[in-house]
Amino acid sequence: MLKGKEFEYNLLIVEKEEDLRDYLVRLLKGDEVLTKIGRAFLEGDSATGGIMEEGVEYKGRITFRLEGEEVTRVLHLQTAGSVLEARQRLEHYQDILLLDLSLPFHPLEKGSIKRGLELVEEVKGKSPSTEIIVMTSSEIPDLAKDAISKGAFYFLEKPVRGEFFKALVGAIIARKESEKLSHYDALTGIYTRGLFDLILEKEIKSLGKGSPQGERQVGPLSVIILDIDFFKNYNDTYGHVEGDRALKALSRAMADSLRKGDTLARCGGEEFGVILPNTPKLEALKLAERLREAVGRVVLHPKGVKEARLTISLGVAVSSDHPAEELYKKADDALVYFAKRERNKTCGYDSQGRVKEAKEILQEAD
Repeated sequence: MLKGKEFEYNLLIVEKEEDLRDYLVRLLKGDEVLTKIGRAFLEGDSATGGIMEEGVEYKGRITFRLEGEEVTRVLHLQTAGSVLEARQRLEHYQDILLLDLSLPFHPLEKGSIKRGLELVEEVKGKSPSTEIIVMTSSEIPDLAKDAISKGAFYFLEKPVRGEFFKALVGAIIARKESEKLSHYDALTGIYTRGLFDLILEKEIKSLGKGSPQGERQVGPLSVIILDIDFFKNYNDTYGHVEGDRALKALSRAMADSLRKGDTLARCGGEEFGVILPNTPKLEALKLAERLREAVGRVVLHPKGVKEARLTISLGVAVSSDHPAEELYKKADDALVYFAKRERNKTCGYDSQGRVKEAKEILQEAD
């Protein structure tokens, strides 16, 4: 298990009956109010008599077993009583959605199974990784089959059995945690090569459309591939334990230097990759230089040595210069080509497709 990695999860309870909503929140020990989500008129405004809803986020906890260990994780709990309220909450990602199928569109309307099924389909279309538990007291034939076919994970009949509900939420969270852990490098805590490839593939497909995070892809896609210079020598000199400590320290420094939305992954050994959405060439080169300088400032303290430092060499490729499918290879090619001459440098491609040091390309652009 990835030690020290504590994930938190979002759960939205969409239930028209206020007493049942409160009961489900209490089941998950959601007594602590974290934040007021905000006040919003769900329809109309104060002048036209719109319905006002004040949201609250609760802090709950769920305990489950993972790899033979008992694990407790924080749940951020929100509630809603109608389709309108649910859509407002679903603007933010939810790991789990507990949904009463007999749901009104508006708080003052009567519930409708059709509304609930439509919301299941809508949520799964926008957020496939959200797991949906549906519940109802209706005895409509084939309702469970219809809900599952639209993307629901599980079907609960009312009245809800509290302990079973908690066990079901715990099982879903355990599965999600296992999936997340498989995407993180056990040593450094950053993404693995496998997840890097998946994110890169999604970003490539989103070019000219929209990013996987739902943001418009307005600029080129850039990729950085980097190696720690002479890392084998460091390992041979100070041992693998000190080498592991160095990898952790350098990974932290690189992660702290990137922007929200950028992706950092360990692609193997001492090789790392960075995905920069909406990032033109000059900005990508500057970001790469920022990474190089951040690593250069890290002071290491292997046993028996007052201090030691490591450097990195980086290659940059941008979709405005190369086919997006070749960005990883082009960045790696630039890195390998330049590293034969010099280390501790950032390199990329100029307007003629020639590999040059980043500082030279940036100077030519001024």
